[in-house]
Amino acid sequence: MDLALVAASALVACPSQPGLDTIASQKPAAAAHRPDMMVCVYGQREESGGSWSTRVVVYEGKRAVAELKLPARHEDKGGPLDAGAVHIDDFNFDGRLDVAVSWMNAGSNASFHVWIATERKAVFRFDPVLSDQGRLEVEPNRRQVRMVWNAGGGEWDAKTFRWQGSVARLVETESVAWSDTAKCLELITTPYRSGRPLTPQRRCRE
Repeated sequence: MDLALVAASALVACPSQPGLDTIASQKPAAAAHRPDMMVCVYGQREESGGSWSTRVVVYEGKRAVAELKLPARHEDKGGPLDAGAVHIDDFNFDGRLDVAVSWMNAGSNASFHVWIATERKAVFRFDPVLSDQGRLEVEPNRRQVRMVWNAGGGEWDAKTFRWQGSVARLVETESVAWSDTAKCLELITTPYRSGRPLTPQRRCRE
C-alpha cells in the first residue's frame, strides 16, 4: 500500500454534521500505519465551556464506515466531553484498532466508553467491562490494560484486566490510601482468580 496516496485521500478535519459541533477528533499514532482512519465526536457546545457528545463516527479516508452506538442503559452518559478525549489503540492485542471516548473528565481522571473492533470490517462492539472504569493505560508488553483513578494526595486506585478470548477479565486491583494503623500511604494489592479476590498484600509505599 502506498501510504502517501492514502494520506492524500485521508481526512484533514472532521466533516461537518448538520446542527452539531465537532467536539473532538483523533487519528491513530503513526506506528499504527492507519493514516486513513479518523474518529470524530459530534455534539453540542455550551456557553459555559462544557460540551455534550451525541455521535461518534469512524471514518476511513473520507467515508464514514461506522457509528459507535451506546447500549440504552448508557445513553444518559453521553457527556460532558473535553477536546482530545479520544483514545485509539489495540486494547485487546488482536492487531485491530479499538476506540475509547471519554464521557467525563475530572482533573487528571477520565471515564471512557470503550468499543472493540471485531473480525467484521468496520464493526465495533461496546465493551461494558472496560467502560466507565477510569483512565486507560495499555501495556502491550504484558498484554494487559490498566484503568486508573487518581484520588489526590498520593492516593489512587487501579484495576488490571487481561483478555481471555474476547472477554476482559479482572486479574488485579491496587489501592493506595493513608493507613492510620500503619501510619503510611499503604499499597493494597489484591490478585483475582476466576473472578474471585485472593488474599490482599499490604505494604507501605516509600
